[in-house]
Formats: sequence, structure tokens, C-alpha cells
Amino acid sequence: MTTKSSEPESQFDFLPPHSRAKIDYVAAAPHVALRCIEFSPETSRVPFRMLFVPGWISWMDSWRHFLNHLAARLPLHYLETREKPTARVNGTAEFALHDIAGDIVNVAEHYRFPDGEYALVGSSLGATAVIEIANRLPKKPFCIVLMLPNADFQMPRSIVILKALPYRLLMPAKRLVQWIMVKFKINPDDADHRQHFIAALTAADSVRLKESALGLRNYRLDWNTLAAIDIPCLVVGAAADIQHDQDNIMKIYHHLPNAEYRDLRTFTSSHSSRAAQIVYDYICEKYDQSKATP
Repeated sequence: MTTKSSEPESQFDFLPPHSRAKIDYVAAAPHVALRCIEFSPETSRVPFRMLFVPGWISWMDSWRHFLNHLAARLPLHYLETREKPTARVNGTAEFALHDIAGDIVNVAEHYRFPDGEYALVGSSLGATAVIEIANRLPKKPFCIVLMLPNADFQMPRSIVILKALPYRLLMPAKRLVQWIMVKFKINPDDADHRQHFIAALTAADSVRLKESALGLRNYRLDWNTLAAIDIPCLVVGAAADIQHDQDNIMKIYHHLPNAEYRDLRTFTSSHSSRAAQIVYDYICEKYDQSKATP
């Protein structure tokens, strides 16, 4: 089931001329509807579509250059995961990676992406979820792109104290998280990353932030699953990004049997028009190869 939205189009001021944005709310699970924005160029340069899943609490403005570049070239579905404030959650919901990954499967089925006719791209949390569902999708993408994927989410054991934290203390806790991240987990030379992280954390729903942090704390990638993913895959790293474990990103790349690797150096560069062009060139190449294979 899909619900249309009447949200203002001014939030898409980064779109290139003649591109369009359509907002849907897709029932991705019981009691959970996710906002999915379909960006369409005036004339698509390619015959396929792309489903893009950004990272944990990631907000769209940090992707404006990336989306601007791709929205001029192909139909793109931008899916906001269930921990984001745009999600419509009626009652209780779980926020483990299994639940987030299952949402992506259901959204792909909702849009009836044809087998071998779409690219599946994820960043950070979105990339890790893509790994988990790559072999579960009834209709397979012709390639996948993993941007800064996680093998785990580096949550400290002390995070369990969030379970007992009353609502009135969530905002101070959020400010503490912001200080820790900016001080220790964000490259001080990447000012745009710091700015976008603070904005995303400020906008994040405090309750869902708490529940998703607890839901993700025990996740560990099963390295054996990577060998079974034979879909062509591009892994994107950023050597100077200290928020994501670059050693694990390289390990993910080496465990995938049909993968290529690109390094974009900084977190901000992974959200840039250059990153978009690298992704676009890769998926176009893999689509052509998929059609040339008898």
C-alpha cells in the first residue's frame, strides 16, 4: 500500500532543472510506513532504475550533490529507513538490522523492480542492510554498491544504560553523543561531515535514536555470507574517514567474489557529485555487461 504526500517541494531545491520528485509512504512492515522519494529526470539516459538507502539518521541535505548528479541521469528511489523522523510508526516497532533490511526487501517488492533491471545502492547502515538482503531478494539487482559498509556499529557496552534512561534525559544524552562523535569519530579536517552530522543528529527523533542504537548494538556481520554474493559489487571506502572502520571495509571487499573497490578519501567526498559519477559509471558498465552475457 502506498500513501501520497503533500509535503512542500522546496526541500528538493537541489534537483537539476526539469527533474521531478514524488513522495510516497510505503507500508514496509506492520505498523511501519517509510518515506520513499522517487526522483525522475526529464529524459532518462538509461533503461534501469536505482534504489538508494542512506545511512543511520542520515538526512537528505547531506546527499544533495550526489542526488543532483544522479537525478539528471536516471530514475532513483531514495528510501528513508525506519529510525528516521519521516517514518510513520504506529505503536511499537523493532529497530534491529534484520528489521531494517526486511523493509528494503518489501519496498523493492512494492515497486516491482524487475529481475536484473535495477541497481541497489546503500551507504553505511544502508550498505550493511544491502549485504544482508543481497541473496534474499526475489528479484535480484544487476549490481550492488556498498558505500562505507559496516561489519558492526561500534556501540560501546555501556549503551545498555539507554534502556533505563527516561525521556527527559534523552536530549542531554543526544548532546553527549554529539560531543563524543565530533571529538573522537569525525575527521577534524572534514568540516562538512561535522556540520552534516550535527544537523542530522539534531533532527533525529530522540526515542527512535535510542531504540535503533539499542537494536543495532549487537549486530556483527557474518563474514561467510559475503562469499555467497555473486552479484557484481562496488565497494566504496574513504581512507581519511574515522567514523567507519576502513580495515573492515577492505575486509568486506576482499571477501566478496565479484567486487571492485574505489577510495574517495573523505566522508564528504563519498556524498559528492564525484561519488555519484563513479557510481553511475559503474552501474552503467555492469548493466551493459549483464545484457551482453548470453
